[in-house]
Amino acid sequence: MSTPLLCIDALSVRFPGRREHVEAVTDLSLQLQSNKVLALVGESGSGKSVTAAAIAGLLPASARPEISGSITFDGTELLGLPDRQLNALRGKRIGTVFQDPATSFDPSFTIGNQLVEPIRLHRKVTRADARDLAGHWLTKVGIADTARVLDSYPHQLSGGMRQRVMIAVACLPEPDLLIADEPTTALDPTLATQILDLIDQLRAELNLAVLLVTHDFGVVARLSDDVAVLRHGRLVEQGPAGQVLAAPAEPYTIRLIDAVPELGTVRARQAPKPPDPSPVAVISDVSKRYAAFDALRDTDLQIAGGRALGVIGESGSGKSTLARLIAGIEPVTSGSITVAGDDGAVDIGSLSRQQRARTVQLVFQDHGSALNPRVPVGEQIARPIRRLGVEPTSAAALERAHELLGRVGLDQRLAARYPHQLSGGQRQRIGIARALGVRPAVVILDEPTSALDVTTQHDILALLNSLRDETPVTFVLIAHNLAVVESFADDVVVLERGVIVDRFESTEFRSPQRHAVTRALVDAVLPVRKSSAFLGSVPR
Repeated sequence: MSTPLLCIDALSVRFPGRREHVEAVTDLSLQLQSNKVLALVGESGSGKSVTAAAIAGLLPASARPEISGSITFDGTELLGLPDRQLNALRGKRIGTVFQDPATSFDPSFTIGNQLVEPIRLHRKVTRADARDLAGHWLTKVGIADTARVLDSYPHQLSGGMRQRVMIAVACLPEPDLLIADEPTTALDPTLATQILDLIDQLRAELNLAVLLVTHDFGVVARLSDDVAVLRHGRLVEQGPAGQVLAAPAEPYTIRLIDAVPELGTVRARQAPKPPDPSPVAVISDVSKRYAAFDALRDTDLQIAGGRALGVIGESGSGKSTLARLIAGIEPVTSGSITVAGDDGAVDIGSLSRQQRARTVQLVFQDHGSALNPRVPVGEQIARPIRRLGVEPTSAAALERAHELLGRVGLDQRLAARYPHQLSGGQRQRIGIARALGVRPAVVILDEPTSALDVTTQHDILALLNSLRDETPVTFVLIAHNLAVVESFADDVVVLERGVIVDRFESTEFRSPQRHAVTRALVDAVLPVRKSSAFLGSVPR
């Protein structure tokens, strides 16, 4: 066997705390060969991203990390390497693709400027030649309209487009190692598959070694040669991807894989709620236009009371626009949206801000930024309860906040903590509790589980399903994960370029009557097979 390109030996990373040190990674040893893909998997806090950041020299100095062990890259020890030498490797021989490309670009500069800069940093070429090379790489990652993209700002591109540009930035210097940290988390199934195929294509062309950080076992099955399973910073299992996924040896790995919802394997709920004869919301001939772009066109939809509606579609199909319009956050360009009120149906646009908040609540994908970092979470649940008049006094509002913490499976003592003191799953439960606190008619869940590891996602889905049985709330779930939609929703609508192209009950995903867009989304789902030979059938 050839010498490993990347060799991690007895790596330990810990961060000093007020009372005790936090052991993020403990005695980790891994190897990665050129032209191979190694996946790091595990729950949140398992040490995946810390390991990746340690390799790239991106651990925050402000956290004062204490690092021991060894990380060698092509024979060079990275730990303790002077910044000048590390910078020469980073970006040129070690590329990184981050989970959220939106935060990886400077919003005040065009894509062209942000591609040209790293080219000229590593190559002695003119600005015009650098722009030509940037255009070549945009074409290479599947972007046709290169001139428009180069002149665009990051916010003018879709999530999938930004992720392709980020891959171009990382691979443009033709590195030897690519670190891909959750590269498909926020993407719909078709885009996720395209991005993974692109990474695999570049791996073959550039003889890349790829370190893949992910909590998605479908991604592992599609792309990886080997898997390393981490728990609390320690390696608990390692081996070929087919072997680990087909016959995991460790109970922890078995629990992770069993927690993955798979489309078509979710048992139907015992007693799905019948539709309410009077819908809780009616969308009539609604269109939404931004400048010269139609985000929604001629949309008609009734949301049945007491049931859960799943909204799916590719990135840019209009899902989030529909959610904002239902919530009254943005006005419709034409048409109307009415919601059920005490005195009958009322136009959402005619309600005051407080009335809209009492009617529709949103639970956002980014549970971290949705909470105020300077306010204890108990107060963040109680404040809208008090301000919207659900409870008359601060004491009563706080008491209801404590009750809601229990309903979402959290200890009431967590009410005094701040968001940064909670895990991602706990913060998402806080967001759900806050939404339910004002007793709204509709709760919109915008990708509530996509940023969570598989076991936390499983727990959140179980919580949401139990809340459906306990409350009269109508849920609208926007999600890219079709198995999540199947396991939670009663009804499903499919959007394409701002138009509803399909409607069906969630048990009918694979019906031959489905629209071509629905079938394409279903076909793009990355399966987590339990058979030992399945990887041989996956194109590489």
